[in-house]
Amino acid sequence: MTSRLAETSSRRPSGRRRRIGWTIWVLLGLVAVLFLAIPRGRIAAELEQALSRRTGLQVSLEDPSLRLPAALHFKRAILRGGRPPWNELQFEQVRVAPYWRSLFSRDPGLRVSARYQGGRLRGYLRRSGFGEIRAVDLPLSSLLPASTGLGLDGILSEGRYRGPLSGAAATVHSARTLELAVTGASLTGLQGLGLSRGLPLGEIILAAEGLGPELRLTRLTLNGGALQGEGSGSLQLTRPWLDGRLELLLSLQPTPMLPPPLRQLLARLFPPAPDGRFYLSLTGSPANPRLRKVPSGPVDNRPASD
Repeated sequence: MTSRLAETSSRRPSGRRRRIGWTIWVLLGLVAVLFLAIPRGRIAAELEQALSRRTGLQVSLEDPSLRLPAALHFKRAILRGGRPPWNELQFEQVRVAPYWRSLFSRDPGLRVSARYQGGRLRGYLRRSGFGEIRAVDLPLSSLLPASTGLGLDGILSEGRYRGPLSGAAATVHSARTLELAVTGASLTGLQGLGLSRGLPLGEIILAAEGLGPELRLTRLTLNGGALQGEGSGSLQLTRPWLDGRLELLLSLQPTPMLPPPLRQLLARLFPPAPDGRFYLSLTGSPANPRLRKVPSGPVDNRPASD
C-alpha cells in the first residue's frame, strides 16, 4: 500500500510545476490579447508610407492580418507608378516580420517574403537602406519589357542581389553582389527565320560584384543550347535599371542545335573567327542593347568600348 501511494504521489505534478505551468499560460494569454489589440490598419498605413518613401512608388497593402509570433500578412501588395512593364506590380501572400538578428544592432530591419507570377521572393531591408533580395522560379517575361524585336525568355530559377535597395543607401562605396541563373532560356523574336519558339540558349549563369553602381562580371556562361560560351565585362546599375549600361565581351561557339539558316545569317552579319567562334560586344542599355563584332581573341575582364 505504501509503495502504491508513493508511486501515485510521484506521478502528480508538484506545486512548483503547477505554478510554472499556470504562469506560462497566463503569459501566453497576455501576449495573445496584446497581439490581437494591435491596430493592424494603422501599422499597414505606416508601412505603406515607409515603402512609398523608399521606393518612390505608390504602395497599396490589402487585407492585413497578424500571425504569431510577430508577423504581418497581406493578401496582396500592389506597387504603382513604375516604368512599364512594372507600372503595376502585384505580389501575393506577402509576409513582413522583424529581422530578429538585427533588432539589437545599430541597423535593425524587416524580413519580407511574397509570391509573384508563380515564383517566390524573399529578403530583408535594414533601416539604412541596405538589404538582400532572393528570387526563385520567376518567369523572365514578368521582369523584362515586351519587345517587338529580339527578346529573352526563360525562368529565373535562382536570383540574388545584395546591396543598397534605396537611393539614400547607394554611394560610390556601396558594395553590391548579383547572382542569376536562368534555365530554359531562349532568344525570341526570330519568327521571320522560322523559329516561332525562339532559339534555345539552355542555361545562363551570371555573377557580378563591385562598389557603387558599376558591377564587374566574375562569371557569365551559356550552356546546353544552340550557342555556348562565356563573357566578361561590366554592368552599370541605375534606377530604373533599363537605363543602365552594358559593356560586355562575348565568345560564342555554335552547337549542332543551331539551325543552318541562322548559322549562315550569323556568319554574314558577324563573320566568325578562324576557330569558328563568334567574338561579339554587347553595349548600350538593357532596353536598347547593341551587338557588334570585335576582333577575335580570348574573353577577358576588360569591358568593351563603344
